[in-house]
Amino acid sequence: MRVFPKHASHDEPAPPYPHAVSDHQVPERFRALLSRLVDLVAAYDIEGLRRDSQIVLADPIDPLYWVRDYPATVVSLPEDAWQFADAYTVCNDASTWYVRLDLWTAEEGRSDLSLEAEVRETPEGLVVQVENIHVM
Repeated sequence: MRVFPKHASHDEPAPPYPHAVSDHQVPERFRALLSRLVDLVAAYDIEGLRRDSQIVLADPIDPLYWVRDYPATVVSLPEDAWQFADAYTVCNDASTWYVRLDLWTAEEGRSDLSLEAEVRETPEGLVVQVENIHVM
């Protein structure tokens, strides 16, 4: 688990998302969708990301900029990846979660690339909005 700076008025670490209230492991029910998302990223499949009704891109023009620029090949998430992921419920909306995943590469294993997203539970199912993919 990452350590965050302290809140000015609390002894607890400040979460990375302005409305996050507590940290958790990524819920099991989110993992298949997030794994599919990472598989599309690893395949450089921008059209697949755009077509998938469960995936929304905050940057629909070039969401894979950092992935292409990174000097290693992104691969599917291994089962170990979940122990390094962070998830936070969003205040006043228990159906929305902030998620941060480290991406993995063929050359390095766990890499400096990370994916940040919101996962929403809707009556129609899960939707993930990719906020950012970047080098930490």
